[in-house]
Amino acid sequence: MTNLAPENVTTRAAPGAITLFKFGTTDVAASHIFVTNAKTYRASEQNATCAAENGRPLVIKTEEQLQAAQQAVRYKGERYRNVRYAWLTATFTSGKVLQWPDKTNVTQCLNTSVIVGLFNEHYSMLSEYGNFVDSTSPTANDYPVLCYN
Repeated sequence: MTNLAPENVTTRAAPGAITLFKFGTTDVAASHIFVTNAKTYRASEQNATCAAENGRPLVIKTEEQLQAAQQAVRYKGERYRNVRYAWLTATFTSGKVLQWPDKTNVTQCLNTSVIVGLFNEHYSMLSEYGNFVDSTSPTANDYPVLCYN
């Protein structure tokens, strides 16, 4: 059993052995969620920004993870008009449905109706109040990224 990311796992065939792998982000403990020190203007740089701090971009699948992410943004998010924000990996579809990279709808995972489409954009951020807000990319300000390790 491993907690390594799929790209960091090496397998070796063994006669008569069956190996099963399950990778996912639903088991991410709240204590492993953080906001990066580094900031970026571009949503596309989330992987590299997290990796530079030994993390991976966060996919929020539980209420506990949402609360931990919200708290992390509250303390380390970038302030814009008196509200703090950090980048999320969720993106808006052309039908304005907010989805995680695995194509799961955010509302399928979380009991939330706080998805705010202000700018009719593709990318998203989480506010310190737990709102999922759409965003342009690149942005005028640089923002940290929500990650886990």
